[in-house]
Amino acid sequence: MSTEINTKDQIAAMLSAKLNEFLDGVGDSYGKVILDELVTRLEYTITDFKDEVGEIMEQM
Repeated sequence: MSTEINTKDQIAAMLSAKLNEFLDGVGDSYGKVILDELVTRLEYTITDFKDEVGEIMEQM
């Protein structure tokens, strides 16, 4: 991908697009509830990782 992703909104849009592509291949068997939970967990994981990296960088 040649475009830089700098903002939380850009990351969310990219993840949403990739998940939609994946789920198109899987079908409707998982449903919106599971997709929403997956997005919530991904957002939490990304935020947690960013915070941990920030703490490490401050210690350097």
